[in-house]
Amino acid sequence: MLHLTSLGVFLLFAFLWDRTPEQSGEKRVWSRLELTTLAIILIVAAFMRLYRLNEFPFGTYYDEADNGLNARRILQEPDYRPVYVESTHLPAHYLYLVAGAFQLFGVSTYSMRLASVALGLATVAAGYLAGRELFDRRWGLATAFLLAASRWDVNWSRTAMHGVTTPLFTLLAMGFAIARYAAQSPERFCLGGLVGRPELVLYVPLRVFPLSWQCFSRTELSSSLVFCAAYGPA
Repeated sequence: MLHLTSLGVFLLFAFLWDRTPEQSGEKRVWSRLELTTLAIILIVAAFMRLYRLNEFPFGTYYDEADNGLNARRILQEPDYRPVYVESTHLPAHYLYLVAGAFQLFGVSTYSMRLASVALGLATVAAGYLAGRELFDRRWGLATAFLLAASRWDVNWSRTAMHGVTTPLFTLLAMGFAIARYAAQSPERFCLGGLVGRPELVLYVPLRVFPLSWQCFSRTELSSSLVFCAAYGPA
């Protein structure tokens, strides 16, 4: 509760810091063609991730089994609410998603992998957001399609392991931050940081993202500091 309260206070402070109205620009109006194309891409992505999911990959990988056992324990033992799991040396928050899948679809390897499928589909949508904001809408759709059919992302989406979360929250943080790049508004960068924040308790690679953002972007120092502070330790 205290943690959530602190996030709310920080967000309120960022909004009150800079109340400069945004410059008027091109309105983001979704065309029917754009929506239809994105929907088709998501259908392709779903097919690539769900086709014979109960058969491929064959069997249950060691890390998947470990995640599944811990997720089942979360459901069976009311006193077992881990924050960190020693067997994987990783935060336990992903396991709660797997436990939710078990609750909905039963305990099985297939159910575990459905959690990753959902995250993989969200990654495709996040790729559209990042590509659109970085270049334009056509590049956004191209990025989404490449993610939909990319072997590495499909593989992660078909296995119940933590790594599937990294591209999702990287693209979300990039998309929201770049969307407000022109405005140079601290409150907007705060939102971008908060969007990427969940990854800090899901998997470890994205911990270097704030440093990478500062190295490759040319935002004002105040905006970058707000982004990094909002993104910072969970």
